[in-house]
Amino acid sequence: MPTVVPQTPPLVHLLSSRVANPVNFGTGLSIVDAINFLLGRNKHVVCSQSRLPKANCVQNFRYYRSPGAMLLLVCVVPWNGTANSATLTINAAISGASAVGYTRLDGSATIQCGSNNVRAPAQEYKVLDVSGLTVGTAYELTITAVDGGAGTSQGVEHVSAVEIFRDMLDSGANPSTEPGINQIFPVAGNDIYAGTASTAADIGGGTERVIGQLQSVKTDVQNFVLNIAFAEDTTNALSTTSGTFAALTGLTSARFYCLPRRWYTTATALTVNVRLRYLSAGGDMTVRLITTPVGGSPTNNDITCTTSGTWATATGTATIDTSGTDGVAYIEIQAKMAAGTGYLGAASMI
Repeated sequence: MPTVVPQTPPLVHLLSSRVANPVNFGTGLSIVDAINFLLGRNKHVVCSQSRLPKANCVQNFRYYRSPGAMLLLVCVVPWNGTANSATLTINAAISGASAVGYTRLDGSATIQCGSNNVRAPAQEYKVLDVSGLTVGTAYELTITAVDGGAGTSQGVEHVSAVEIFRDMLDSGANPSTEPGINQIFPVAGNDIYAGTASTAADIGGGTERVIGQLQSVKTDVQNFVLNIAFAEDTTNALSTTSGTFAALTGLTSARFYCLPRRWYTTATALTVNVRLRYLSAGGDMTVRLITTPVGGSPTNNDITCTTSGTWATATGTATIDTSGTDGVAYIEIQAKMAAGTGYLGAASMI
């Protein structure tokens, strides 16, 4: 029997969890409900970005599937055209994910642009089946806009993507593929058993599965600190020719505020995975991500983008101090070149 996912996070009173006291199922039920909420309702907000470059181009956003996520909802809004008759095609795709239902974000359907004189821009939607993607593996959500032929469209103004939450989890019937805890496990009168962390032998319950699912909440439910795209072309991407660290052209003095995840009261640094999309044909480009807790000191995180005449991906790690005022931090992006011109098309910190 599937487990209904709570619509709101339950209160878990840790004070009632005591060793050597009489067994009480109430505390266990609250913990199970909390895990099921975090894995069923607390799905990824992948990106939400407006005021993208006015250009028909390619834009890439990083995506990680959360445990149990089945569907990803993508919303795209095109810029108004420069003529009332402006049209374009837009494709929103992730390798390995297929479309569910009707959509015009398939790269072939003609989309009428908005117009200052005639109509407001329309929101276009696409639902992607991400159930076959691997949790913990990085993917690219690629948005490709192509002019309809008249040269009067201006590409995409807004992109957002969110995973659709689950109403039910069936960890009892499918413990090796479904997240969460079988709701019958902590009910009074049932056996208390260890089970396993994630295999089919535990019918979705057991104390070891509780611990394993708590670990999954920590490691597999991602904190999308920064996930932004510009354009993967040399006209509209961010750029630099500076031989010393400086703000990139197109992103002067920009700060990206975030609320980085803090797991423990004694640990103040969050380590995130960095991914950059870049082109740097003349020499290596070094991108510096400066992370600063509000009221605190900055940390420089440098990522080397090796020479590449085609758009490529650079990866690394960065740390963010979580001890800022109200836990808030901000990110600044700088870069320098060994030689030539470097272009930055997208950046993510997850």
